[in-house]
Amino acid sequence: MDKNGHADVTEVPYRSSAGAPPGVEVLAFADLVTRARGHGVDPYSPVRVAFHELITVRTGTLCCSLDFTDHELTEGDWLWARPGQIHQFRSDLDSAEGTVVLFQPGFLDTTTAEVARVDQYFPYRPLTPSGVAGDALRNTLGLLESEYHELGGLPLEAHVEVLRHLLAALVLYLSHQQAAAGDESDDGTGTEAFRRFQQAVERGYARSHRVDDYARDLGYSVRTLTRATRDAAGCGAKRFIDNRVLLEAKRLLVHTDLSAGVIAERVGFPEATVFTKFFRKLAGETPTAFRESSTTHGRVRRARRARPVAAYRPAEAPGERRRRCRTRSPFGGRRPPGDPSPARRPASCALVRATEIPMGRCPVPWVLDVSAHAPPFRLLRAGAGRRRPCRGSARHRRGSARRTGFGA
Repeated sequence: MDKNGHADVTEVPYRSSAGAPPGVEVLAFADLVTRARGHGVDPYSPVRVAFHELITVRTGTLCCSLDFTDHELTEGDWLWARPGQIHQFRSDLDSAEGTVVLFQPGFLDTTTAEVARVDQYFPYRPLTPSGVAGDALRNTLGLLESEYHELGGLPLEAHVEVLRHLLAALVLYLSHQQAAAGDESDDGTGTEAFRRFQQAVERGYARSHRVDDYARDLGYSVRTLTRATRDAAGCGAKRFIDNRVLLEAKRLLVHTDLSAGVIAERVGFPEATVFTKFFRKLAGETPTAFRESSTTHGRVRRARRARPVAAYRPAEAPGERRRRCRTRSPFGGRRPPGDPSPARRPASCALVRATEIPMGRCPVPWVLDVSAHAPPFRLLRAGAGRRRPCRGSARHRRGSARRTGFGA
């Protein structure tokens, strides 16, 4: 735990276990706990691994999180954790039975990695293959487990190659299921451009946030990168960069005690104020508020305080005398905190419910005047009445109907 009460993230490089073939390991959940503790890592702490993790459940239920998204894996579910993501098991690994396949990024051959899109965008939700696809995955995983535990059956080089080919078949099946589920585009157009762009963003998101810089370095036009990114990731190139910067900023805010200024420098912002503006625009809250609302076991979002808005009373019944509400303010002649000036009224028309809403901390509701024959609900026009008369003047006493833009 750091001083803010957040769980520290452990950077976990790939280290082969004793007697295991280099580059890949196939473990049951119980063996994964033993392996982690053997390397001095708490199996239930948040970790940022430098390798791939394929997690599948045979029986029971397993709860885990992947980059601020909680998942509940049940029988037949698969979850793929990529290098650099923050992953944490939230439930006891002994409560479920399943398999975890660990492999280094360079273990698969280049052709398989490109066809299976191993290094490309991948949604974080689990897959649940069924039917023929589910049988193919289970059979391939069974062959991989059997070959992994029969280390003495073949020479080491041949044994590793067999594991490489079986793992290639497994990830090809998974990537095909991902495309069939609609999470990735199955069209090869722009795949190479997006793959190179994603790798460049991963290397340089802390240095540059401009699409023009990546387009110039990669030899593509901005339009080509934007089209390729939209086909593969569902968003434009600029938004893809911003999402990557935002994700890293959230990781540092939740799992470190670094100040906002230091985090701003790490993700490529010259000043903390610029970083705060960027974070609030994309996340809807400031970095400090995000950190305060985060907990070790997930994020609890607090309700944001709504800006005070003007409201007015229902109109009196026709025939009754016209009345003007002249509520006195405890702040004297000044506007109470939160009282919107005409320039800050909504930019578009809004239909306001006929009720009184307190303005800021003012204990007395401020209401707008209405005429006797006005309907119960009025349309408040923006920008009307730019000149506000002094409170208490003759013009002010005549009512606010003319100044607010609505009349009888």
